[in-house]
Amino acid sequence: MCKVNLLDCTLRDGGYVNQWNFGKETISGILERLSMAEIDIVECGFLTEKIKTENYALYGDADKVNSYIPNPNPNTLYVAMIAIG
Repeated sequence: MCKVNLLDCTLRDGGYVNQWNFGKETISGILERLSMAEIDIVECGFLTEKIKTENYALYGDADKVNSYIPNPNPNTLYVAMIAIG
C-alpha cells in the first residue's frame, strides 16, 4: 500500500486573505505546532524579492525561512513557493 503525505499550506495559501501579514510570532507558532503535529510537508510561505517585514510569510532566502522554525521536525519537509515577477 502506498503512503499518503499530508501537506499544510496555511502560511502560503492563507496569505491570499491577509497579504501574508500573519505576524512573526504567529508564523513561528504555526510552524512549531505543525512540526509537533508531524505534518509531512509544510509550506512556509513564499520565497520572493518582494519582502515587506519580518511579520510577513515572504522570505528572501531559505535561511530566513529556517529562522522561523523554532524546533524543526526531522520527519517534516519544510518548503516555500517561489514567486517570480
